[in-house]
Amino acid sequence: MKRLAAAFSCLFLLGAKAELQLGGLYIHAHGLQFHAAAAAAKTAATAAATAATVAAAATAAATTATAATTTTATATAATAATTATAATGGGAASTDYEGAAAEAAAEAVATATAAAATAAAAAAATAEAAAEAVATATAAATTAAAAAATAEAVATEAAATEAAAISVVVTFSGSTSLIKETKGDRKETDKKRQKRRQKETKRRQIKKRQKRRQKETKRRQIKRRQKETKGDKKETDKKETKGDR
Repeated sequence: MKRLAAAFSCLFLLGAKAELQLGGLYIHAHGLQFHAAAAAAKTAATAAATAATVAAAATAAATTATAATTTTATATAATAATTATAATGGGAASTDYEGAAAEAAAEAVATATAAAATAAAAAAATAEAAAEAVATATAAATTAAAAAATAEAVATEAAATEAAAISVVVTFSGSTSLIKETKGDRKETDKKRQKRRQKETKRRQIKKRQKRRQKETKRRQIKRRQKETKGDKKETDKKETKGDR
């Protein structure tokens, strides 16, 4: 029964070892998946940072364009105003021709001012859209960085779990080897015990045989002595009887 129990224990440990090895492989595979997810998250973070850089460049370009358009419109309006002032002679028009020129100059100034306002509004809208794009790209980059950090932490934990599982497998392997060695030692001990018992049994048998032989020898000696004593007594009795007679 002890040997059967030991055999079942060995089988159980071997099964546990195989199960832990499979578990280690499973954890290793998931660790590789987590590493791949971390790499993908890092790539996404890099792409988001690139998008943020592009959006910042677009914002700078829109700002520059707005400034240039505003400057051009202002210069055009100033030129038109100067022309109108020169045409009206400092505001002292007295003929119909001069009045028409002043009216045309005023219309040109109004048109230039409206164009400048339209350009400024368009530039402002472009700058606002660029700012929104920058904010969106920044948020995406932050989210991707957080996802990358989480994936890296999970991958590190998976690697630690894998190392622990491998350590447990090695420990179970060592335990299995130790059980095998202990089983071999027990076999050797059983053989030694069996030999010692055989020697002890043989020694007892020899002692019993010697005692029996000694008893037998002593019994025969006693019998022989008794016979001799009986013969001497008969002979003495005969001599005494003969003498008495």
